[in-house]
Amino acid sequence: MILLDSNVVYGIMRAHLEPVVAAWLQRQQIDQLCKHDLQAGFDDVVVTLLENRIVPFDSAAANEAAKARAIHKSNGISTSIVDSQLAGIALALGVPVAT
Repeated sequence: MILLDSNVVYGIMRAHLEPVVAAWLQRQQIDQLCKHDLQAGFDDVVVTLLENRIVPFDSAAANEAAKARAIHKSNGISTSIVDSQLAGIALALGVPVAT
């Protein structure tokens, strides 16, 4: 499984895919792709391409996100809450993130 960041899903939705996104997508197994959080504009892509594979931000992901943020903070690295949540989901599931 590969966790998709919203910018990858947005890239899929564009009329003209960026060449690097199109090339990356062609190398992936579609059934291995999922997305953590959706907005209304993503519905069509989520239903048709991703077949409703949406991963929740649950307590395990929240715990991993908090640990990652603490490590980053102790090293002077600032991360957004959204990026921390995405990282927490990926860490909890043990999967890579496409961003």
